[in-house]
Amino acid sequence: MTPSNQRTILFWRSQLARNDFPPVCAMTGETAQTWRKFTFSSSPPWAFWVGGILLSYVLSRRASGYLPLTYASEKTLKAPNWPVLAFAATGATLWVIAIIVGVAAGGSDVGSAVAVWAALFGGWAFFVTLIAYLVTNRGFGPKGKVLDQQNGHYEPLIELSNVHPKFVEAVRRHQEERARQLTVNQASPILTESK
Repeated sequence: MTPSNQRTILFWRSQLARNDFPPVCAMTGETAQTWRKFTFSSSPPWAFWVGGILLSYVLSRRASGYLPLTYASEKTLKAPNWPVLAFAATGATLWVIAIIVGVAAGGSDVGSAVAVWAALFGGWAFFVTLIAYLVTNRGFGPKGKVLDQQNGHYEPLIELSNVHPKFVEAVRRHQEERARQLTVNQASPILTESK
């Protein structure tokens, strides 16, 4: 159940929901100190182009659960949010200033010019917010893709990428151990019935 990439692992959605992972940090491969909730979603590639964000959200397959991390990794994941929030707050503040100055100017040229410039810089700040969000959201931490549910399976697989190779190896060993336990547990009743 492991792809060829050393930084990618496949597992069932129920494993993510149960937080059934070894205590190895997904980002550094060190011993985990905390658990952080992740939500992964995937939608058909055409959904956004046909119906925009709403259709993409409605058709998306979602999965959430906790992954093991070190405190330093969790701090790294929280850090990229600050530039995004700062640019969003700046844009909102500039738009509020533009509205207040525009209303208070009462048609004066200077007041109108200040309002227009504040509105333009506010729009620029929101554009930078979008770029900062896209850059920080894609560059840090584990990324998950909820794959299509295959015939004969009762749940979809999650493809987790951008994780440490030690985490991938630990999860693979954990999955093999679970499979051995399942095999032993299923074989035991048969052996006891035949005696």
